[in-house]
Amino acid sequence: MSIHAINAALEAECGSPVKKIVLLVLANYANEKNSCFPSKRRISRMGNISEASVKRAIKELREMGFIEIRERYQSSARTPLWFKVILGVGLRAPRQ
Repeated sequence: MSIHAINAALEAECGSPVKKIVLLVLANYANEKNSCFPSKRRISRMGNISEASVKRAIKELREMGFIEIRERYQSSARTPLWFKVILGVGLRAPRQ
């Protein structure tokens, strides 16, 4: 858990309560490099929101520049995506 990431997520102006919840859950799981890989189901359960809402929020947060996403591969198993929470100096979306 990264307190710095959580504090930045709390201050971020990301446009909607659902996006804020998703960003906070990602920040909660972030390591010292602001990377994490919770599943969409885990984010949904932690935020008490639907998986469809999580998918939309992740897409929008990525487009806004708040998160970076990479696919992870481990043999043939399904693995969660890799996320990086982007913490800018200004707490608005880094690019719009």
